Amino acid sequence: MKIKTIEIENFRAFYGKHTIETQSKNMLIYGENGSGKSSFYHAIHDFFSNAYNPDKTKFVQNQWNKEDENPKQSKIALTFDDGNTYNFTPSEHAPQKPVFIPEVGKQQPFFTYKRLLQTYLDNNVNKKMFHLLVDDILGDIQSNNDYTINQVWQNFKGLKDKYGSLNGWDRWVQEYMATFNQQFKENVEKLVSITNLYLQKYFNNNIELKIVTPQFKSDVIKNSPPLRKAIGKQVDAAHVKIEIKLFGEKIKDYQNFLNEARLSALSVSMYLASLQIISAPEDYQIIFLDDIFIGLDTSNRLPLLEILKKEFSKYFKLTKETFEKLKNEEVPEEMIKKLEIIENAKYYTKEKLTESIKTVLSETGFDSYKEQILKHTIFHDWQIFITTYDRNWFEIAKANLQHWNIAEIYLGKKENTEFETPIVITSSETPFQKAEKYFNKKGKSVSFIDYPAAGNYLRKECENLLKQRLYGKYLLKSNKKTGETTIRADISELFLNFEKMITDLNNENSVKLDFSPFKGYQSIIKAVLNPLSHDNLDKPIFRNELVKAFRLIEDLQKVKIKTIAKKGETLVLAKKNSVSKSVRKTYVEVKNDDIRFIQINNTKIVIPAVVKPIKYIEGGSQENLSNYEEMSVEKNYDMVIYSLTGKSNASKDVDIYSEFKLENSKSLRSFIDEL
Repeated sequence: MKIKTIEIENFRAFYGKHTIETQSKNMLIYGENGSGKSSFYHAIHDFFSNAYNPDKTKFVQNQWNKEDENPKQSKIALTFDDGNTYNFTPSEHAPQKPVFIPEVGKQQPFFTYKRLLQTYLDNNVNKKMFHLLVDDILGDIQSNNDYTINQVWQNFKGLKDKYGSLNGWDRWVQEYMATFNQQFKENVEKLVSITNLYLQKYFNNNIELKIVTPQFKSDVIKNSPPLRKAIGKQVDAAHVKIEIKLFGEKIKDYQNFLNEARLSALSVSMYLASLQIISAPEDYQIIFLDDIFIGLDTSNRLPLLEILKKEFSKYFKLTKETFEKLKNEEVPEEMIKKLEIIENAKYYTKEKLTESIKTVLSETGFDSYKEQILKHTIFHDWQIFITTYDRNWFEIAKANLQHWNIAEIYLGKKENTEFETPIVITSSETPFQKAEKYFNKKGKSVSFIDYPAAGNYLRKECENLLKQRLYGKYLLKSNKKTGETTIRADISELFLNFEKMITDLNNENSVKLDFSPFKGYQSIIKAVLNPLSHDNLDKPIFRNELVKAFRLIEDLQKVKIKTIAKKGETLVLAKKNSVSKSVRKTYVEVKNDDIRFIQINNTKIVIPAVVKPIKYIEGGSQENLSNYEEMSVEKNYDMVIYSLTGKSNASKDVDIYSEFKLENSKSLRSFIDEL
């Protein structure tokens, strides 16, 4: 289920009635600082938070409407794609039924830069992190006795003041202490494990997090007054022990040693990891990221998009809740225990989950329980909202988030008002379509003819297309002084790097990409696409030059970039050992970026990619290869063949993409030929 329509009326900065159609999709929203992005964020945040805790989150009316002699209706209304609409007004709390509404408020999947900053701890870092974990990040996780972790902690903490007034005081101390010790430790370990997975798989910044949790003790149960004192001391000194490793080396003063980008990557990974631990409502899952990209440079922003696309897309999984329901339905205990090994693993189709269940259960009567098990499968399909004030990043993100709904927020005056209010604009038109409209290319209406506007939109489309087709050093540049990585913005530089990329690829491959269609376009970029963004009367705009600019865009659109293996996926290379005659299967993980190929006309060339050796299996033995560094696909192939046959530079004589296969699938060459 997804939110289909958001109606905001006289709430915070929004004066009057505003209706935003999400089309039941994820949303990317741009707005300058002060345009009303935060009010849009709070409309959704406050709706769900009020349903969970009405006393904590109140409806904030628009000040202009509130002071009006005849104030109009104020409300937030969310309509879901099942047809139901739910309201939140100054006099009416957000509904507590259906239960997914307060459950979202409890989970708090809403992230602002200010919230992320809480992890940038300075003094008393270990003590502050303990309270951040207990009060915020993990606080609402349910423990074994129906209390949340935060509630167990509050109960345990409060016992020191209840000595003498609570029957069985010693027993309560033991129960709360044992529950907190166990549940806090288990969930922190899960959090750290997923956080490190994100850091290594997506950010690739060689950071490793470790958090050691406290184990509260009671050594003097029979002597209650000293126990009361001991509890008080432990509560007051409660802390965790944080360890950060960079390239395997422990860092003592990590807050000052790590730059803001790495700290932000750590913080984002930790908070998103918490969403994989806290049970999301079955009916609706949401993530809202409000301007959290401030502390991240481009090289760390793109991995965050990959986490959202790959870890928070549609998937099926089995959870503890699944097993509890199966136990109640008297599914054999033996079967449930076997299923627990795939607890929380993600399967992007029900077919893949079914196959995995069948493999795990083998001959234990799976078919007779198949529908029963699948009935209790958890399905997640997150709806994600992202806001940003950074226009350049907005355009880059837009190119990377296909099929998302795009919106922009600007301040403007509504009819019969003298003050400004946020105006939300949603448009499915691309810059190229807007250019066609202002050029009147399709001859629809002369009232739309505006050559400067057409040229400006052509420049935007050209920049987007070039950025989508460039990779690595051709797209990114580093500031030598600050170390910050950014995406190249100058259109002339982008085009020159496009030519250089094609030249380099041709030099490295026997087949050649044809760059001739793009010869001569550099002059159009310099003479037309750059000046049209500026008020320069010495640069006249001629129709024929715009026609050539349209041709450039159309030629760039013909350059295809296709993904054949995604970052994080496993490739397998099976080759025979010349000595033992047995087959060795070498497993590697795709790192840094997806493996893609570029196509111009009918010629295809695979873009250089990086992999990390994992292991190899030969006969009945297995060898761990994780100590090997990341390397090119070609180098990995050469290394494997040399170890098996003694032959050097073997990759020069074969089509290595015919030999590498996706795990449990076909060769990469098969995907290339199909696309």
